[in-house]
Amino acid sequence: MKFVLLGNKSVRADRVEAVQIYADAVTIYCIGGSQYTYFYKSQNEAKLARDRIIAELEKIEIKA
Repeated sequence: MKFVLLGNKSVRADRVEAVQIYADAVTIYCIGGSQYTYFYKSQNEAKLARDRIIAELEKIEIKA
């Protein structure tokens, strides 16, 4: 089981459905309706975090 980090939260990679950025907040939407939001100090930090999460998800091989 693989996880991605969102601030101080761990989210199962195989449950991630979408990653959204809005202003200084990054939200991860998961299968089943769960969503996790983390607020950063600036929009630039949020963009970097989103890019890091997406890069981590691309590396992970999810088996159905």
